[in-house]
Amino acid sequence: MHQIASGGDTSYTHLNAVCPWVEALRPDEVTTANALPEPRVLKTHLMPDAIPSVHGRLLYIVRDPRDVALSLYHHALGFQTFDGSLGHFRRYLAEGYAYYGNFATWPAHVNAWAAAARRAPPGTVLVLRYEDLIGDLPGCLTRIAAFCGLPLPDHLREEILPRLSLAYMREHTARFDYSWHDPESSERFQFFRIGRAGSWDTEGDPARWLQFAQHMAAQLTPEARAFFPTLSLPLIPRVAPESESAAGLDFA
Repeated sequence: MHQIASGGDTSYTHLNAVCPWVEALRPDEVTTANALPEPRVLKTHLMPDAIPSVHGRLLYIVRDPRDVALSLYHHALGFQTFDGSLGHFRRYLAEGYAYYGNFATWPAHVNAWAAAARRAPPGTVLVLRYEDLIGDLPGCLTRIAAFCGLPLPDHLREEILPRLSLAYMREHTARFDYSWHDPESSERFQFFRIGRAGSWDTEGDPARWLQFAQHMAAQLTPEARAFFPTLSLPLIPRVAPESESAAGLDFA
């Protein structure tokens, strides 16, 4: 988004300086964020009801829950907020551990944003899939620019595409990682791990992953489940809230 909005700016020392993470802003950084030139680009994990009313555009990215879980597992290991196995972390998430956004579970987060997208005025919320960003980044850039009403001439798209690659971000890790927030994090783990869709199949038992995905998908509303048209899961009824439990299921 910053590359599109800025016309390909590379002068920043860290992305957070030009694309602030809203819930991590310190009081002294709020003034700086407010002073950014328009159109401003902000990022957040918050639920929609925690975001102030804005006269802008909201871009929401969804991802296969199995990839979300694996990525978050390595993230938690790196930041030393979890020290168990992948199977135990999967169960942790399935049992309702709220590691997502402002203390929301993954299904609750996706359901809330699906409802917000439905209620929002036309043209103010765009939902994109991580898998589409990986599979057709040029096409997604065109969609994003059109959605935001920003120019994206062919020469600019070709100029910024290499800067959006995993290789570029790894080469310039200090511009993108959490070192601004946790200076020692870059020494504990590699911030950019795999960067592909379907990476869940690189670790763990596929049967356990399927069971996990079915459990998570069963908690999605129909409009939220529509975000995942290629997710290879049997169509199963959404469970009632009081039944949303991982009890008796083995994800480890």
